[in-house]
Amino acid sequence: MGEWENPSPLVRNETSAEERQEFLEKVGIGIRRRRKKEVEKGTWRNPALTPEARRKLSRPRKHNGVLRKAIEKLRKGSMADLTDEEARAYRKYRRELRVNRRDEANAKHRAWYHKRQAQMTPEENEKQRARWRKQNRKRQQRNGRSSNPPQRDPGFSRSR
Repeated sequence: MGEWENPSPLVRNETSAEERQEFLEKVGIGIRRRRKKEVEKGTWRNPALTPEARRKLSRPRKHNGVLRKAIEKLRKGSMADLTDEEARAYRKYRRELRVNRRDEANAKHRAWYHKRQAQMTPEENEKQRARWRKQNRKRQQRNGRSSNPPQRDPGFSRSR
């Protein structure tokens, strides 16, 4: 048996860019013709009117008010198209999104770290701590700090 070859010129290596473009235009023309015929016959239906699409479109919006307006405007334009209030709301939203994603990533990493630490034997743990102490001493020397930090006055307290 032979090896199957995808007949689409979009995925074949020997197809030139012009041939790919011509294929895409033909496909687009075919789709437009089919839709035009369906409209003329009266059989074409708007995809947004299917039961699944209606259920999706009838769900409550994720964002409300100024932020929703800003997101809608940004779909078609740029930040320059937003009012000051919309721009502030959008920047705040994006900032919170970044912080939340960073917090999720940090929490995932912390969980991984704690799991790793729990799996270590006491000998491995002590070895790791010795390596960290050595790295910290090197870092302190590099930054011009002494390896022995000054001792605090026992009577000194930061809390007031």
